[in-house]
Amino acid sequence: LTTPLLVKSHHERTTKAPASLLNKQSMKYMLFNLTVLASFIAVAATKLLGVRKSPLAPECHDTYDNTKQTSIPMQHHQQLRQQLRQQQREIFEIGDMVEVYDRKIHQEYAFFAEVGKINVTHHDGSIKYAIRAGPNRNEVFQDIDSSSIRAHEPLEFKRRVMCDYGQSLGSSSRLIPCTILAYSYNERQSYYVLGMIDGKARHHDLPMSRIRPIVDMSSALEEEFERLSSSDLPRYDDSNHLRLRGVVELYDDNNYYSAAPLIITSYMKDGKMDLHHTFSSTHLPGVDPEDIRPYHVYGDGTDALCKVGELREVTPCTIVSHSMTKTGSVSYQASYLNEGETLEQFLPFTDVKRILKKNN
Repeated sequence: LTTPLLVKSHHERTTKAPASLLNKQSMKYMLFNLTVLASFIAVAATKLLGVRKSPLAPECHDTYDNTKQTSIPMQHHQQLRQQLRQQQREIFEIGDMVEVYDRKIHQEYAFFAEVGKINVTHHDGSIKYAIRAGPNRNEVFQDIDSSSIRAHEPLEFKRRVMCDYGQSLGSSSRLIPCTILAYSYNERQSYYVLGMIDGKARHHDLPMSRIRPIVDMSSALEEEFERLSSSDLPRYDDSNHLRLRGVVELYDDNNYYSAAPLIITSYMKDGKMDLHHTFSSTHLPGVDPEDIRPYHVYGDGTDALCKVGELREVTPCTIVSHSMTKTGSVSYQASYLNEGETLEQFLPFTDVKRILKKNN
């Protein structure tokens, strides 16, 4: 009576063992297939997005540089911009010229640099940049946080900066106080500046890489700038008009007979001057002094042409008031019509030129 039970128990043991083995093998094949499928999807996604993974953190970083990729893929732009907009930060492209202030590099000055590489961390949306900077643009700095970088906006007339005549960004031995005259708007990406060298005021055309915007102005440096600008501040002339030094007017004839402000960028030995036309952003070399006249601050009610709005469109305007800056420049409050509505905007003098008379 016991034999069938023993046989039955043995039969159960021998028939269950192959089933268990089969289940384990099936599980292995399923896991293997899932792994292959996941790898295929990852490779396909990488090729589709055109992303080159960072070797340091292949699962959470994307790296873009100027040797393999010229810009961030369009698929990532919207997501990155949304993340950075929430952090009130900008996103830059490879090759962009940017202004950088990083206290680890220098506590008192900012500097201009070219974006060379972009590292994006997906889980928190953070962006690190590798930049090329220095007087000769041959110094590379890695992992600069996006919070330390902002877009380059042309520095305004009479802005106080340091001009770097040295060979290294880390050296301060040849930093000279300068004032900005105008941005050159040429391929060199340079600024016309006025600096005190060997006790004399000199005009120079310096590349952006040698311009250092001042972040922390010391009292000693403030005194140096006061000496530099003491002979260049606005003054009343014999006709009791406030004259803006370093700026002249040149009559032009387009749709209006107007007088455009031009900034003196250098003096020539023959008495002629090189000028920067503020409205057309062009350089006028060798202008005869007989063709220009001093620039006087516009009085209230002056009819003018102004560059207004985000697009800086040229439109007729009227001067409401003016204000002088500490460094010797002037800005205007101007009113203008926009679709029948009167608007007002504060503008630098470089975006305003007075109308002498309208052409018929």
